[in-house]
Amino acid sequence: MSRGRARLRGQGARALNATGTGPDSSGARALAALALAVLSFALTQGAAVPALPPIATQFGISLSAATWALSGNLAVAGICLPLLGRLGDIHGRRPVLLIALALVVLGGILAGTVDEFGIVLLGRVIQGAGGGVFSLCFGLAREVLPARERARGVGILAACTGIGGALGLPVGGALIDASSYRWLFLTTAVLSAVALLGVLACLPRAGARSPSRLDLPGMAALTGVVTFSVLALGRAGDSGWRDPLTLGLAGAAVVALAALAWAEHRAPAPFIDIRTARLLRVALTNLVTFLVGAGNFAVMVIVTEYAQAGGTGLGVSATRAGLLLVPGSLLMVGVGVVSGRVTRRLGHGLFLLGGTATTTAGLASLTVWHSTQPEVALGVLVAFAGVAAALAAVSNLIIEAVPAARTGEASGLNGLFRVVGAATGAQLAVAALAGAGGSGFVTAPEITRTFGLFTILTMPAVAVAVWLVRRTAARRMDPLDGNITGL
Repeated sequence: MSRGRARLRGQGARALNATGTGPDSSGARALAALALAVLSFALTQGAAVPALPPIATQFGISLSAATWALSGNLAVAGICLPLLGRLGDIHGRRPVLLIALALVVLGGILAGTVDEFGIVLLGRVIQGAGGGVFSLCFGLAREVLPARERARGVGILAACTGIGGALGLPVGGALIDASSYRWLFLTTAVLSAVALLGVLACLPRAGARSPSRLDLPGMAALTGVVTFSVLALGRAGDSGWRDPLTLGLAGAAVVALAALAWAEHRAPAPFIDIRTARLLRVALTNLVTFLVGAGNFAVMVIVTEYAQAGGTGLGVSATRAGLLLVPGSLLMVGVGVVSGRVTRRLGHGLFLLGGTATTTAGLASLTVWHSTQPEVALGVLVAFAGVAAALAAVSNLIIEAVPAARTGEASGLNGLFRVVGAATGAQLAVAALAGAGGSGFVTAPEITRTFGLFTILTMPAVAVAVWLVRRTAARRMDPLDGNITGL
């Protein structure tokens, strides 16, 4: 009898926690494991930036060739974001996340131990194949966290994406200064292995599954879109947009995009649900993600280059340049932690508006004030705070806008926009700074022009946020399994 009552009490406690009205320590452990997984993968992308010059020197190749260790990783990560998200929806997110983390570990070991650039590049590409870590973790947060903790949990995960990318620069610089780029990749492998063990220990085996089939034509078309786009961006950084090969690659990306739209309209189980992607609220939220991602990665690249440059640059070491990003990165943690509480009071739309406006203000500050280290650190602080708020808001907006069965796919598509935005921001930043002509000196007009460019580019994100706030105030959009009104 007592055993029966104890069993009933246990079942009642689990039911209470499932509704989000009671505490659940397992939810905190699960969130910690998911946050470490997101952070470790984000580090693999950000930490590669300071590793590019040492890689070029080590293997006697051009910096442009070495950059494929970054752009190749981004391209594969962009493809695998929605792909692994969809596989997680079909087969369960936990086992797919474990596979993704195992790929990151394997790639890090290859890139950090084999003395051949082709193998280093292969390792980085394999690490990129773990790009579904982001979408899978956001989907798992909805699965395993109590209802009242989901907004805060998603906010923390969103902040970790930016934190990992930003902290990768000082961590990567310090590891390179202390030893070599190899330890950078091995460190990411170790962190991912720890995250893998955390997922094994802290996340439940059972999970939501959606019976469906993979859309192979859609996957192939999306691969073409991302691959040709990243190749075009990389080529444009070297030869400009008027280069015939650049134009050819850009044209191929457009053709692949048209093929993707055609394939998804005809597919019985589309890889990317066009009905979801075409929703005005979802499409505009993805646009904001693209613009904020571009601004975030551009700040990292510009500050790192400018801080180390001679002439009118700050002339500091790689480690010191990375440290200028640390205060902003730490603030991102705080923004992610409080985002759930704030959004419950203000709504995701107002939080998005505050984030995009703050990002633009930070970039505007860097445009005007960048002659000293404190000025740069302050501008980064403001910009990164805005990025963290905006990413937390868009993540929650996407999750709320789609049915639970397509959460992983929708989050993966949103993550794809973030990754492509990051690649675009990096390429635009490098192109805007190219006026130095390889002299190693960055002039004041170049810095002002580059930061000003990204200030202007983030302004449409503010306008979209204003529109979303107004439309949300006027009418509410039901999830896709209901009616859609007002959009």
